[in-house]
Amino acid sequence: YKKSRNAVNQLVNPLDALKQGAWVVTGIKKDGTDAKRFQQMIYVSESGFYALVLGSKLSTAVKFKNWVTADVLPQIRKTGGYIPVQQGESDEETIRHAEEILRATLKEKENLLKKQRLQIEQQKKLIGEQDTEIRRLNDVVDEQVVRIAKSGDNIIQLENQVGNLLPKALYSDNVLDSVSCFTTTQIAKELGITAQELNRSLCALHIQYYQSGQYLLYADYAHMGLAKSRTRYSAFLDPKSDGRQEKMGRAYTHTYLVWTERGRKFIHDLAQRYLELCEVYS
Repeated sequence: YKKSRNAVNQLVNPLDALKQGAWVVTGIKKDGTDAKRFQQMIYVSESGFYALVLGSKLSTAVKFKNWVTADVLPQIRKTGGYIPVQQGESDEETIRHAEEILRATLKEKENLLKKQRLQIEQQKKLIGEQDTEIRRLNDVVDEQVVRIAKSGDNIIQLENQVGNLLPKALYSDNVLDSVSCFTTTQIAKELGITAQELNRSLCALHIQYYQSGQYLLYADYAHMGLAKSRTRYSAFLDPKSDGRQEKMGRAYTHTYLVWTERGRKFIHDLAQRYLELCEVYS
């Protein structure tokens, strides 16, 4: 072909042609070594070679094409194979050639089968490796799903804990720290007993004691914010008073114990535990 690249593009299937760089000798250097140049080369497969030969107009190519179309292909169509026969060749020689061709064909087929079996084994190995990797990834995904599920459960538990603790926190912030106080009589009425009974019980439990006309908390409870002291003022008029300040009479003070909301809750908790113990031992 005058333009070989055009011939390849026109006659050869793209799958049968390969472009690849190669070093080409272009001459001899002064030192006697080969002068080389790297350039892109086009390589064709056997089927691509036949396509180029059959499309060529050279006399040798035309002769080859005529031999293939007039001799080889008809014999293959009729007998399923081609056995070259020389003029004047005996039947024994023809048979021997046929046996050689058969053995070569079987050998080629055996090599092809070996190659196919090797490819199959490689594919099986690759599939096995991919299957192992897929199982590993599935295990990783399962672990992540379990971890996410557990994290979700933990979040729900934390939300529930927050939901349970929030009322207590609000109670602590808004109620227990309230400045409002309760007398012993008020708390006793809530428990269904008298103030005297409640005072005796608190003294028996060594929570409070009576001294100098008032109840005081023991040291273990004095700094817990359970109670406060309040002072009550009382003034008595002198019957002979004429309304002036110096003749108003005498004023008295009385200090008594009142319970904070924290102390009120403390007493209610004591009563609850007492009832629970009574149920256990009743």
